[in-house]
Amino acid sequence: MLSGNSTEPTEYPEIAQVVRAVKNAHLQLSLFSNFHRGDRLLEVASLLTKDDVVRISLDASCDATYRLVHRPGNRHAFEKVRSNIIDLLQQRQRFRREFRVEISFVLMRHNCAHRELATLVSWARNVGVDRVRFTHLLCPKIGNEQFDNSQLLSERESTAAIAFVRNLQAEGTHSHCEIQILEDAPHQPQKPFRNCHHWKLIAVLGACGRFFPCTSVSLVRLTGRLGRGDINSPSFDFWQFWADPDKFPDLRPADCAAGRPAECIHFEFAVNQEIEQLAAATLTG
Repeated sequence: MLSGNSTEPTEYPEIAQVVRAVKNAHLQLSLFSNFHRGDRLLEVASLLTKDDVVRISLDASCDATYRLVHRPGNRHAFEKVRSNIIDLLQQRQRFRREFRVEISFVLMRHNCAHRELATLVSWARNVGVDRVRFTHLLCPKIGNEQFDNSQLLSERESTAAIAFVRNLQAEGTHSHCEIQILEDAPHQPQKPFRNCHHWKLIAVLGACGRFFPCTSVSLVRLTGRLGRGDINSPSFDFWQFWADPDKFPDLRPADCAAGRPAECIHFEFAVNQEIEQLAAATLTG
């Protein structure tokens, strides 16, 4: 899985070589990206296979909305991203591959107008996107001083937006493009760093070339305290590192954020919660 919490995978100049290495190792690939530099993936599109997924965060159907939501540095970013998506789909068709191309759309006040949603879904269906996934903007419980609460939908606005998307979903029963709706509540439960099992299953490689327990702490400033290994070292054995049960011997989940208020992201919290529940069921069963 090539994803960014604080980084963007396609900004890495040699991302095509990373994808090539992943596929040469016969691994399944999921790439989550803003796709501003999606052109870097085109040369390796022929390597992608049926179970691979490229999911692009778009959140808009026009340039004006895209600027409000993403605040890109490049004033042509929206058209560039859309062009990259189309080019990727054309490469898929050219090489007769079956990997999936999906669009992620986070519902917020800037982009929930019915015309915006209808235009996005229509475009996705026309160009051959496999799925458009709609989700709510999620407000972190803690560490949210920089979060813009003004973009959270009210219950009435949320109900109206979801109902409209469901209508679009019903109208497209004959379309190849699937419409998915995730109805997580915008105001999330508290997800503190508590008992971490995530690192035992998933190796998170930070932009600095070292591994971390999760994406929430894969930051350069935490390299000395939490970073392990070095992917750039010729002597580094990734498989030995991954199998090592003591690779984070001093990991104290409550202290992962270096004393600052912070929490697990949605996915990592769900992983930890699922393992806790399975462990409890095993003990009681």
